[in-house]
Amino acid sequence: MRNAHIMGKIQNPAQSMRGNGNLMPQLRDLRRLPMRYQYILPLEVMKLYRCAVIGSAQGVLTVAITDRRDTSLVEVLTKLTGRTIFLVWVKPSRLRLLIRRRERWQRLKDEMLRWPHPLSLVQLHTIVTVPVFRI
Repeated sequence: MRNAHIMGKIQNPAQSMRGNGNLMPQLRDLRRLPMRYQYILPLEVMKLYRCAVIGSAQGVLTVAITDRRDTSLVEVLTKLTGRTIFLVWVKPSRLRLLIRRRERWQRLKDEMLRWPHPLSLVQLHTIVTVPVFRI
């Protein structure tokens, strides 16, 4: 049985964890991090613990992780966010890609907000030198 998920498909926990007593759902095709959840965890925390918030429902954060055996992560994230954590497993390569995209977005955002921006100086010069015509 497979459940549809906004960001991808969740595989049945019994199928994803055969032979292992730890039942953790596996999110097979996570493609993006929703904008509303990208800033719940700082980028440094996402890189250090290899995790990302991908959803939320009724006060519970859904967090994608790459290490099924790291049980201390739930405690750390609960203390950091103050919310209950629901873990789903994703492929390490997929999460690495998503974190790299988040890093790139953060870098671009920082560059755009840096003042003075070279384009802003050109625009300012154009505004000042263009005469205003009266009709």
